[in-house]
Amino acid sequence: MNAEPESPTATRVKICGITRLEDARYCAAVGADYLGFIQHEESPRYVDPRTAKEIMEWSVGPEPVGVFVNREAQDVIDTCAAGGFTHAQLHGHETPETCAAVRQAGLTVIKSIQVVSDAAAEQILAIAEPYRGSVDHLLLDTHHTSLWGGTGESFNWRLARQVAREWELFLAGGISAENVAEAIQTMRPFAIDLSSSLEESPGVKDFDKLADFFDAFRAALGTEGSGSPTSA
Repeated sequence: MNAEPESPTATRVKICGITRLEDARYCAAVGADYLGFIQHEESPRYVDPRTAKEIMEWSVGPEPVGVFVNREAQDVIDTCAAGGFTHAQLHGHETPETCAAVRQAGLTVIKSIQVVSDAAAEQILAIAEPYRGSVDHLLLDTHHTSLWGGTGESFNWRLARQVAREWELFLAGGISAENVAEAIQTMRPFAIDLSSSLEESPGVKDFDKLADFFDAFRAALGTEGSGSPTSA
């Protein structure tokens, strides 16, 4: 895996922090490729795996992603089975061995790397290198001292451009309708990952923000179209 990233027209969208059926269905209707379900119980966006599975049974299209923080490989595998997750996003300090074990169970693995403000591309690549062959994608997110994602804060995307050339990259951290074009043009990511910028409150999505975002996203790709579905 870890193939060269595709053209920006192939950029996908992951909406994370799904907790409600109506939000999942709306995200699916406007064009989300992945829906993320937080499996870290300390998060305000946590949803238990059985509820996540029930939500996805009524949401056609997106791939379900379970988001984990510092869990053992077998725990991740078992929870993904319970929740029906096809992808496991490992958002903590998981080792390459843990990632490999999860991947060997048939799950697509997304490994998060937290980017500090003064990081250089070479540092990010050095951190990522041990995971080559153990994960399918990297996800770059803004480092925070107390939060595991969902900060709404961005980092210097230009420093990670080289990473996007070498890995299929999910880009997270403060992406919104206002800056998605810059994110795509700067990084050429495999996918972009959004959560708090599209919320009314933690775990509750704002449909107007979602529609505005997908309008801006399609405009950035040169495929303008309405981001507001007739039904969800």
